[in-house]
Amino acid sequence: DTFNIPDPGCSNTGEPWAEAANSFCDPAITAVELIRWPPGYVPTPEECQARCDLEPDCFAVTVYPQDVVDDPALPVSGRCYKSLLDCQVTPSAYSATIYFKPGGASTGIAPECICPVEEYDGR
Repeated sequence: DTFNIPDPGCSNTGEPWAEAANSFCDPAITAVELIRWPPGYVPTPEECQARCDLEPDCFAVTVYPQDVVDDPALPVSGRCYKSLLDCQVTPSAYSATIYFKPGGASTGIAPECICPVEEYDGR
């Protein structure tokens, strides 16, 4: 797999992302997909947001802290999930935080804000 890691400093609008602490976008109601990263890599919330910026249908990201105890049916520790087009906000037992994309779905960032994972230097 090739993983492109966007520059967290590049934003679709420059506006702040709204947050909903201790919440997640319910996958039983909202279309949700895992954002893939290289094995063992734990992304920051800003990196998850930047990946969401790359996709026009991404509405929000749910970010789980690295230290939560995983449910075997749904591993969440240190992961982020993108919500497509909308988000049904639901209380989280795993300390998740939802970050809502400024402008909602159908916005994105320029391709020059992306670098291949092997060239990623943390900036």
